[in-house]
Amino acid sequence: MTKPTLYPKDPAHLWEHFYQITRCPRPSRQESAVRDYVLKIGAEVSAKTFEDSAGNIILKVPGTKGLEKAPTLILQNHLDMVCDKALGKNINFQTDPIDLKMEGEWLRACDTTLGADNGIGCAAALALITDVEVAHPPLELLFTVDEETGLHGANNLDVTNLTGEYMLNLDTEEWGSLYIGCAGGIDYQFEGKFSLEAASGKKNYKLSVGGLKGGHSGIDIHCGRGNALKILTQVLLMAEREKLSFDLLEFRGGRAHNIIPRDAYVMIAIDESDLKKWHKVAQDLQKSLLSFLSEDDAKLEISLDADKALIPQRLTTKDKQRFLNLMSLFPHGAYSYNWQSTGVLVNHSSNFAQVLLVDGQLFIQKSVRYTELREAKELEFKLQSLAQEFGITMKMEVGYPSWRPNFKDEFLAQVIAVYKRIFADTPHVKAIHAGLECGIIKEKLAKKTPNLKIVSMGPTITNAHSPTEGVHVPSVTSFWKLLVNVVGSFK
Repeated sequence: MTKPTLYPKDPAHLWEHFYQITRCPRPSRQESAVRDYVLKIGAEVSAKTFEDSAGNIILKVPGTKGLEKAPTLILQNHLDMVCDKALGKNINFQTDPIDLKMEGEWLRACDTTLGADNGIGCAAALALITDVEVAHPPLELLFTVDEETGLHGANNLDVTNLTGEYMLNLDTEEWGSLYIGCAGGIDYQFEGKFSLEAASGKKNYKLSVGGLKGGHSGIDIHCGRGNALKILTQVLLMAEREKLSFDLLEFRGGRAHNIIPRDAYVMIAIDESDLKKWHKVAQDLQKSLLSFLSEDDAKLEISLDADKALIPQRLTTKDKQRFLNLMSLFPHGAYSYNWQSTGVLVNHSSNFAQVLLVDGQLFIQKSVRYTELREAKELEFKLQSLAQEFGITMKMEVGYPSWRPNFKDEFLAQVIAVYKRIFADTPHVKAIHAGLECGIIKEKLAKKTPNLKIVSMGPTITNAHSPTEGVHVPSVTSFWKLLVNVVGSFK
């Protein structure tokens, strides 16, 4: 795979680093190739390099001439990417590079996630230390691992070698906005056992939901997009209402805690004489959903196809109903909003992320985000009640703290002033309903650097965590211009 025609060339260092990063397989917890690339660049510029036991990397670079004694600035990014692909796409994310393409002003991947989240930020940080024309203060380039599966790299970060009192996080995705706050989050896992009996011998069919937009479980949770797990459950419940009998054999859907499920399927066995009725149930629900779902989900498709899979056991009638009731009641979506925000800002939300029901064994993954932990307690109580009522176990994963916004921060004022000077405009100042690592790092440095000042910024990246992810090339140019001028503004 080579660079696509019209691959961006300016800023040269940033785009070359990003291209090399896309050559490096970097699923969460498998970042060795991209870590090697970062360490290679660090060696080329004679940076002091530190690695901790989690795999996080710090590159320390002295300030350029005239800025040697300026305050030290931390530049923070994560190395891993969400690995997702369109149905039918052949790729091994553990070994294969990302196949790139240009679509007008947008750089995308060919039917996979692009990894601009957070590869563009990583590339920009590396460009600052390889472009000799850039003036900068002493820099501490912090590259964390395993961010996308729950910010585990940041949670296990050794901050011994971090000394900066200012930090730029380059992991937001809306050019023209500066972020000064983010959500905290907790992931939950549920497991249970459902009773089986011999299947009835009816013909097997695969009932599928696909074509949904999905997206980021924080940034996009308020957009009204469909959840394939919930829609698939609706089809089965509507079939029951129509007195259509079926064996429930398997249920599979969702990919990761931070992706709104785009597709899912259930293996069922049905009477072939009911096939037309099943198709009508699916078509009626599809038509109904398309009348009120977001336009993003216009390609929703509910299909029923014969399948030759040999699955000898089905859920008992009692446990089939138990499973469907659990699925129907499981919470998903935005639960409250910050009404003081100038834009849409969700306070707390729930992503019904993944379900696997195979051989009677159930696994569910759920993600809850919050600005204030106490607000999310209602959801936690609901999840505990569901687990107790339906006889399944609930395990709470290690969470991460929110980053509470400070609109009077002096570093924010510095960045705003630079932005106004360059672009003759005022940036939007926001918080984001997604998990940035800023809250964790700030908490870890609370004793050592209690007045750590943080701003997050980035170019425009759309549909992160989905195969339609794209980065807007002109916004990268503007982002780089702001970044260079901000790092040059330290005295």
